[in-house]
Amino acid sequence: TEEESDKHKLEELVNVTNVSCPMDVDEATTLDKLTIEPDKVVYNYTIDETKVDMATMRNNEAQMKQAIKGSLRLFLEACVKDNKGLSYRYVGGTSGESAEYIFTVAELKALL
Repeated sequence: TEEESDKHKLEELVNVTNVSCPMDVDEATTLDKLTIEPDKVVYNYTIDETKVDMATMRNNEAQMKQAIKGSLRLFLEACVKDNKGLSYRYVGGTSGESAEYIFTVAELKALL
């Protein structure tokens, strides 16, 4: 079915990303893996807290979400077709503290 095909495309995109993980994004950020949860696709990162403060990350949600929006079109289309939101989850490598930025399916549709 079309629904199964859309789900398969999303799974393929996630698997292609995971082949490259862990992946250093910058000097403080490592992408550990991409996962599919029941209602969203999650980018799971570890943050080097000697370089970035987790409280600062949590307090900059609007700026972080704006920066993330610029690079996602094809991936967003696959998420929306499979009725999945999207989440970026960052976990401090030292404290284990986390910051998560969630885009609902409706927010993703508005981006397309």
